[in-house]
Amino acid sequence: MRKHREYAPIDDAGKAEVLAVRCEIPMPALQLQRRGFLIGLVSIVALLCSTLHGTTTVQAQPKKSKKAAKAAAADKPRIAVLYFDYSGNDEEMGFLRKGMAQMLVTDLSASDELQIVERIDLEAVLKELKLGRTKAIDAKSRNKIGKLLGARYLVTGGYFEFRGSLRVDAKIIDVELGTTKSFSAQASPDNFMKIEADLTRKLHAELLTLNKAKTSAAKQKPRKVAKHRTKTPKVAARTVARYGRALDALDNGKKKLAASELETVTREAPHFKPAIDDLRVLLR
Repeated sequence: MRKHREYAPIDDAGKAEVLAVRCEIPMPALQLQRRGFLIGLVSIVALLCSTLHGTTTVQAQPKKSKKAAKAAAADKPRIAVLYFDYSGNDEEMGFLRKGMAQMLVTDLSASDELQIVERIDLEAVLKELKLGRTKAIDAKSRNKIGKLLGARYLVTGGYFEFRGSLRVDAKIIDVELGTTKSFSAQASPDNFMKIEADLTRKLHAELLTLNKAKTSAAKQKPRKVAKHRTKTPKVAARTVARYGRALDALDNGKKKLAASELETVTREAPHFKPAIDDLRVLLR
C-alpha cells in the first residue's frame, strides 16, 4: 500500500500545509485481494451445495443398498460343502476330505448364481458340535450343521479306492424339502483334478436347477478354473490329501507344520494353485 500526501502551495515561511493523505493500493495487490475474495465466496457456495446434496445422497443410498442386498440374498441360495465321508484305513487319504472340500468351495464360489459357505465357517461349526475328527457325519448332525450355517443346500458324500480307481459319490441335500440328488465321478488316483472338475461341473449345474436360476446350466459355463485345470499336469489324490493335512494343521493353529506340508505339496505339484496361494498367504 502506498501513501500519497497532497500539499498546499508553499507560504512565505517556506512551509507547505498537508491538505490530505491518499492511500493507494497497487494494481497487482488489489487484483489478488479481489481474486481471494471471489475464491472464498465460491468455496462457501460450493460447500453449502455439497452439504445439501450430500445429505440427500446419504439418505437415499441405504434404501437402495438394502433393497439390492435383499434381492441378492433371495436369489442366491446358501450352500455348505461338508467333508465327505471316508471309511478306509489309510490315514493319509483321510485328509483328502479337507483338500477336496476346499477345492469345491473355491470353484463353486466362482459362480455369481451361488452363495457358498466358507470352509472356515464349517470348521467352526464342526468344532462347536465336537465333530471335527468324525470320519462320517450322520443325518441328524448334518441337519444341525445346516441350521447353524443357515444353508439351504448341503453338499456331501463319500469316497473310496477300488481296483486301481478312486470313486467319489456326491449328493445335494435340500434341507427344507429333504430331497436328495446324487451323482458320482471316477478316475485314476493319479488324476484327482479330473474327478474334482467333473464333480464341480455336475454340482454347479444341479444347484442352478434346484434354485430355478434364470440362466440355464447349459448356457452358463460353471467354472473356467475347472476347464483350465484339465489342461494342466495331473495332480495325485495323495498330493491333495497332503494339502488337506496342511489345512488341518492351519485349523488347529499349527502354522509351522502347515507351511512345511504346503511346501512339500508345491514341490510335488508346482502348478497346484490352491497350495501355492495358501503358502503365499501364510508366509506374509
